[in-house]
Amino acid sequence: MPLPFEALVNPVCGVLGSGVAREYDSPTTASTTGRMHTRVGSSMHEVFWGGHADSYGDSVRIGLLEGLERYAGMRGRAKSVDTTASLRALRAQGRRALDPRDCGLYSEELYEKYERDRRITPFSETRDIPWVWGYSLRDREPLLVPEAMAYWHSVPLSERFVQESSNGCASGSSLTEAVYFGLMELVERDAFLLAWYGGLALPEIDPLTIRSPSVRHLTDRLAMYGYQARFFDARMTLPVPVVLACAVGQDGNGICFGAGASVDPETAVRAGMAEIATDAPRLRHRTEERRHELEAMAADFSRVTALHDHPLLYGLPEMTRHASFLLGEPGAPRGSVISMAELTAQARNGAAPAPGAALRDDVERCVAAVADAGLNVIVVDQTLPQQRTLGIYCVRVIVPGLLPFDFGWDRQRALRMPRLRTAPREAGRTDQELRADELNLAPHPFP
Repeated sequence: MPLPFEALVNPVCGVLGSGVAREYDSPTTASTTGRMHTRVGSSMHEVFWGGHADSYGDSVRIGLLEGLERYAGMRGRAKSVDTTASLRALRAQGRRALDPRDCGLYSEELYEKYERDRRITPFSETRDIPWVWGYSLRDREPLLVPEAMAYWHSVPLSERFVQESSNGCASGSSLTEAVYFGLMELVERDAFLLAWYGGLALPEIDPLTIRSPSVRHLTDRLAMYGYQARFFDARMTLPVPVVLACAVGQDGNGICFGAGASVDPETAVRAGMAEIATDAPRLRHRTEERRHELEAMAADFSRVTALHDHPLLYGLPEMTRHASFLLGEPGAPRGSVISMAELTAQARNGAAPAPGAALRDDVERCVAAVADAGLNVIVVDQTLPQQRTLGIYCVRVIVPGLLPFDFGWDRQRALRMPRLRTAPREAGRTDQELRADELNLAPHPFP
């Protein structure tokens, strides 16, 4: 793609910030990072973007795409608010609208606390809120979506009922490609949260059977720096292959986590590896920089409030016990191990959508699989004119009912949703629905 780096990143008028940093000290990937500032209400919000490829040129291009994606996803710069009304009024008019409660809300106690602090107002059917248009791929018709769920920094904090993130936002060279990546992210993260909070033991993938040369290379590189790369089959109720990746530090170096989802299991492995390969070698240094803060969080999870708190918390050796359900106890025998060929065969036998000749076919089969599970796939087109000119499309995909991804221990909507307790049994991971006392109540470690 002809991405104009100098126009997008410059110290005078760069929409994605003043520059990009190439992390020359990274021993595994040629990663790059940048940051931009955007106005949210009366304040400026700092947003980071980056790329984690094998060359700095590729990482910069990936980072530019991610930066544009986040720029489009924060506020509706290309889409105006069509309606301001209450959900009850819209239903009385016979208009289709997404009920935010289907995507999860916070506890009443948290809303009371936020109202005292003048932060976030509870959702109510009778409260007027702004809406934008989305489209249901399952029902093939438009519907209204709360603006606060379509754009994660669209309205002032005090007017939101949840703090959304970029979860489900994705870019592509077509709307179809963007929808595919957004849907894969939602499937991946739903599976991750089900496994983590459910404390589910997952089948481990034999790394020697992974065909990808880049994954095998990065596995060896991580081993040189004291980390063992491990991969797990994390498929749940949806048939799309999901791989959970871990970089397990030796000698108390902590753990890094990542994940990937794709109709091609090898692609899912590569996606998970890209995340842990970049983060693991820096984990010890970043943990030491904030050790006192992190130790306080380990003693009191309510202190976990920001995105970066979650992965860094697991740089502490004392936190690894919360992942023993997955990794096993030190020195204990491993659980079941499968090969990539077995994973692919199981996915196909489980009616996983096989890669087709056209990406549109892949998307339609994935949407059908989600619909068969009783869920909807809603898309909000976030594409900016600047993106469209460059041949880039950006969307937010929403699947009400999948576990939502939140940062901050007191904001975990997933812990309040029925799916967390019912899906493991439906997926055959447990014999019965999970009880509250069976949950793994530790902050998720996802970056």
